[in-house]
Amino acid sequence: MTEGRTTPMTDLPVLLPVRPPSVPALRFRAWHGPALVAAMLLLAPAAAAQASPEELSIIGVIVKWMPLLLTGFGFNLLISVLSMALGTIVGLGLGLLQLSEFRWLSRCAWALTQFFRNAPWLVLLFFAMYLILEQVL
Repeated sequence: MTEGRTTPMTDLPVLLPVRPPSVPALRFRAWHGPALVAAMLLLAPAAAAQASPEELSIIGVIVKWMPLLLTGFGFNLLISVLSMALGTIVGLGLGLLQLSEFRWLSRCAWALTQFFRNAPWLVLLFFAMYLILEQVL
């Protein structure tokens, strides 16, 4: 290899060095947050002026729905933590089963792992919802 060589050694695109993108990436500056808050504060009276007098104000609607939103947020966090714990336990179990000395057991664990690894998330979601609804109804 010669140092300072400018021509590529291969014509395969996947082996060429990566070039930086020509379009600059979006970068958020420190003043973007306060500017966004100021814009919302300036536009809030215009949104409130379009509401009829008997409707709740923007703050009133937020206060009214905040308990429900916080309950949903807490439930979302609970589901996330439980699903991560369950996924870790099941994944650890499948990993240990793949190391089993019983060939049929390790093959079944391997097949189950490959099924869930290669299935699209949306298909798995529909499958899980189908199973849940079959149990409920």
